[in-house]
Amino acid sequence: MLRRIDNQGDLGQTFYLYRVRLRPDLAVRAGCSGEVVDFVGDVALRDVCPAGIDAARYVNSHEDPGGISLALGRDAVHSVQRLRLPLDNSSRASWRESALDRLTAASSQPVAVVEPDNELTRLRRRFNGGPTMTSRRMQGQTRILHEVTAHLPATVRRQVRAAVSIDDTADPAEWCDSLASVMQLIDDPEVVVLAARETTSTPVRDR
Repeated sequence: MLRRIDNQGDLGQTFYLYRVRLRPDLAVRAGCSGEVVDFVGDVALRDVCPAGIDAARYVNSHEDPGGISLALGRDAVHSVQRLRLPLDNSSRASWRESALDRLTAASSQPVAVVEPDNELTRLRRRFNGGPTMTSRRMQGQTRILHEVTAHLPATVRRQVRAAVSIDDTADPAEWCDSLASVMQLIDDPEVVVLAARETTSTPVRDR
């Protein structure tokens, strides 16, 4: 989800987490192969799961490099559970009330941002005709976003920051809840797993 928002412009799209139950008589290929992809990055099932094989492990080269994925044949899945992300009933984060107070108190009047003199800021001044202008609320959102995500690994931190919009028109409570719901997926994954387990299980039609 975070990768698609960060790299593919999918901010605002609906995402789902799928939990699948595999057939008990599944035939899994021994070992762990390299990733087999075509020129657009798709994996052909016939190459990974040939006749007689329902699932195969492979090492990712593109998404999550070095991670292990499980390729599933068409008949490998017994049932599926689907959960919309982020969760609708996200738990209240410990930092939420303080962040909400800060945003509520922030002024919506535009103020000039003091920026270092470098090539990027000079380019901004060239095209914008002056210093970048934001509001105190947007500055507050940026500070809170950076504080809340500071403990994350660099790659995930960048992706989370891309997934939460800095928006002067956003309601402070809704903005805090949006950030909390994204952070919950990372900081409290057990809540997400439990929610997935409680969703309705849909059997895959008989082969």
